[in-house]
Amino acid sequence: MTLRTLLCTLALMASTAAFAAAEAGDPAPAFSATASLAGQPFAYSLKGSLAKGPVVVYFYPSAYTEGCNIEAHEFSSKAEQFAAAGASVIGVSLDSIERLNEFSADPDYCAGKLAVASDADGRIARSFGYA
Repeated sequence: MTLRTLLCTLALMASTAAFAAAEAGDPAPAFSATASLAGQPFAYSLKGSLAKGPVVVYFYPSAYTEGCNIEAHEFSSKAEQFAAAGASVIGVSLDSIERLNEFSADPDYCAGKLAVASDADGRIARSFGYA
């Protein structure tokens, strides 16, 4: 198992829904989406990010909800540790990019350190096995 696969698998297992949806060693489905970092939208590609190193993909239902806020804060507070390990992190939710622009810049949650992608139609979540 490569480090990239291991990191993706561990990130998927961090979410209870993902644990049921993916098996260890399964390759992550490729996806592209509009994402936001520090309030600035950009085009995100998992394939492009994987070309630079391991990627942690995590899913959360919605920004500005209790559990999701905690999760985003924890990932953003560890951003430097992920970067030091050569890994990047992307959060994926059903939120609009407008909402994610605010969330990604909010100092209490993503704090400008965590990229979050919009999956408004649920296509990305379904590709990972979520209903």
